[in-house]
Amino acid sequence: MSIVKEADAYPILDLLEDAASESFKGSTVFHSDETGVSVRGENHWVHVIVNGLFTRFFAHKKRGMEEMEYIGILTEFSEALTHDCRIPYFNLPKCKHAVCGARLLREFGVGSAGLRVNHKRAGDVKELLLGLSLLTRLQNVVLSPQRQALAREEYEAIIARGLEETGGAV
Repeated sequence: MSIVKEADAYPILDLLEDAASESFKGSTVFHSDETGVSVRGENHWVHVIVNGLFTRFFAHKKRGMEEMEYIGILTEFSEALTHDCRIPYFNLPKCKHAVCGARLLREFGVGSAGLRVNHKRAGDVKELLLGLSLLTRLQNVVLSPQRQALAREEYEAIIARGLEETGGAV
């Protein structure tokens, strides 16, 4: 087994970087997230941007708009951005925002973290989300506009029932 010398890898990495950059230019959906990491004993953030073909990683000391401006990709993106609902993502005005389904399920008590919504209607929202997820996986397509409208109506009806039951309290 041979080990590739660092200098020998540069042309290959350049080609890969060019391919990723071109792929990102034509993307209509991104997923973005970040996680903490220690760099020489200091807290930094590894930011991840995924488009379905490539994953790009960026390290930065910050976790807000400053780092997004430094990276540059998200500040210019005008299509669908799926994220974990952190406020800085909503400061990207060109994007169409989508909240990660796994994050939503955690908020409704599925998984190991989250707000653990304790209202009985949370189970109805969870059931709706899981049903929509199953439907898209079985059909392997994005929901039709008609099915999206029906899902929105179902969601709004669940929220209305919850608000009625709690006297409008959130």
